[in-house]
Amino acid sequence: MVLIDPDDRVLLLWHSRPQDQDHWAPPGGGVEPGESLIDAASRELYEEVGLAGVALRRPVWTWQHRFSYFGTPTVQHETIFACRLPRAERPRGQAGKLAADGISAARWWTLSALDSCADDVWPYDLAKHARELLRHDLNPVHPRALASPPYHPLVSELARTPEHGTAAGWACRQPWSTGSAPRPVGAPSRGSSATTSPGPRPAGQRHGDGPAARPD
Repeated sequence: MVLIDPDDRVLLLWHSRPQDQDHWAPPGGGVEPGESLIDAASRELYEEVGLAGVALRRPVWTWQHRFSYFGTPTVQHETIFACRLPRAERPRGQAGKLAADGISAARWWTLSALDSCADDVWPYDLAKHARELLRHDLNPVHPRALASPPYHPLVSELARTPEHGTAAGWACRQPWSTGSAPRPVGAPSRGSSATTSPGPRPAGQRHGDGPAARPD
């Protein structure tokens, strides 16, 4: 779910999990059995941000990408919605849900700040796509299929052992087939603190430059 405030800023959540690629992403999650895409997006929006009753229109983007979830290679098929909020809400997601998914920070980003962000941002080229979306008043006639990114080194094994899933709002944090896939042997439990991440980096700071302060 791409949430946009009156100043054209977008809300992103910081994901940092053991064995995975740290990144910023809009709120969203997996579709549970029996849910529609809109119902799933609405549920995830409430769980991760604390917003209820947000009016959703037709999807704006679709995206397929490959990533790692607690070390599990995952192929994700995503349907992405967008919504303009009357004000920049302070995220008030469910603490247990956020911890289990490795979400540790939230920030409203200007599109210009995203252009220079040194961290990974999903979907890729989000600022460019958001500008185009704003030109169409967040209500395109048909959802646009976003280009799939090249493989990241962390998920180089995906071509051999993919798990498939469906997500609404944005990215699923768990591989789905007919239900929740079991965690591979040796993978940490959800919310585990087996490793410590320095957190997101401010614009201009890259991997290896030392720990960075959490965003506002």
